[in-house]
Amino acid sequence: MTKILIILFAGIILIILDCAKKINLLGRVVNLICLLMASNIVAVFVLTRSFGIETEPGSEFRLLLTGLILPVVYFWFRAHLFPIRKVKKNKQNQEEIQSLRIRVLSGGKFLVRLSVVAIFIELIVLIWVLLKFEWNDPGMGGVWIAINFVFAFVSQFLLLWNGILRVFFTSKYLGISYRVLLILVSWIPIVNIIVLLKACKRVDWECDYEKYKQGLDLIKAENDSCKTKYPILLVHGIFFRDMKLFNYWGRIPRTLIKCGATIAYGNQEACATVENNAYDIKKAIEGLIESTGADKVNIIAHSKGGLDSRYAISKLEMYPKVASLTTINSPHRGCRFVDKACKLPDGFYRMIAKHFDRIFRAWGDKNPDFYTATRQFSTKSSEAFNAEITDAPQVYYQSVASYMKNCFSDSVLTIPYLFSRSFEKKTDGLVSLQSARWGENCRVLEPKGSHGISHADVIDLRRCAFPGLDPIVLYVDIVKELKDKGF
Repeated sequence: MTKILIILFAGIILIILDCAKKINLLGRVVNLICLLMASNIVAVFVLTRSFGIETEPGSEFRLLLTGLILPVVYFWFRAHLFPIRKVKKNKQNQEEIQSLRIRVLSGGKFLVRLSVVAIFIELIVLIWVLLKFEWNDPGMGGVWIAINFVFAFVSQFLLLWNGILRVFFTSKYLGISYRVLLILVSWIPIVNIIVLLKACKRVDWECDYEKYKQGLDLIKAENDSCKTKYPILLVHGIFFRDMKLFNYWGRIPRTLIKCGATIAYGNQEACATVENNAYDIKKAIEGLIESTGADKVNIIAHSKGGLDSRYAISKLEMYPKVASLTTINSPHRGCRFVDKACKLPDGFYRMIAKHFDRIFRAWGDKNPDFYTATRQFSTKSSEAFNAEITDAPQVYYQSVASYMKNCFSDSVLTIPYLFSRSFEKKTDGLVSLQSARWGENCRVLEPKGSHGISHADVIDLRRCAFPGLDPIVLYVDIVKELKDKGF
């Protein structure tokens, strides 16, 4: 009895220290051992007898197991409720804030991996028992062993589903496709585990990214890291407008302003020609210079906005008032799938164009021209455009390009991607890498994992980050580089 009390007392001390966060006993190895013991306590008693180990009351082995029951059960329940605790300090001894969502999410992936390993070990033990155990021997407790394995698998599957639910409902970046896939394959053995572990790998990135993001100075407080010499003009692409309720650029302008940048918008039309929109951009440049007192502006333009801006700089002679032009996934050399669209019957094409013109006129465009604006993306039209609109030597030109890895990278651009992929090796769903390259420097965004980076991802359209790209960090880096170059 004294030995049991000593072991129980030691277990209680460990539990108190763990609850007080003085120690952390819920490591992967410790938790795995405790999980297996908690769900197989009956089997431990029965099987040890088959090896000749003394398990009668009063034996040392019996005393040890009895004393371990309390801490083992504690760890099992703590794994369900608090698998991951709030971290107070990081390696640099600085305060590290983890939100409740990230703790729940981290706990979810921890429980999924832990329970998968536990179930795998349980299966190995079960196979061994089925082959070696003397089920006909009444002294071996065959019924209890069977009951034990049922209890073990139920308890471990409960832990697994705890982890799955945590991941399923708290991840921001898991995506609809992964969630649907998890539901569809949930009852297919082995396949469901593979998909689940792949989802956990994506969650790993999400947790690491969120911790990294919390450490960024640009998120913590205002600073002057993006306070460029010249103000920044953001120029949108085709089929969109600059609106107050829904910002085309997502969270990017707010972050740049927070970091010291002066921001304005092109305010050109959604479906007008390059020539028409160039005049709008000219007005925006002149207005920004007048309102800020600056000599020049830096232009950051996405998609067709890059062509509109190039026309304004060169053809409308705005180059003395523009310091730099950064184009983001702009189709400088056209889109080959547009070449195919241009081969449609002209009457049919114009009929479709008229319907779109009515829509965009109702949206606020004064000069919508769907027919001409879209055909300007053909490779032939782009070749003529580049021959006429040459870069101004006084302006610094650079570009950014990205590409999708597969048709599931962006559900909105799945069909355009499949169509454009038949002509281009790497494309963002609309614009190829080769077409997007322009200027003295081209930054190619290399996607990580299977997601890829689409035409919409680069402007923070979904208001979230992806493996290999955080739109906020991308634009902060672009503007910082412009500042370092003296722009």
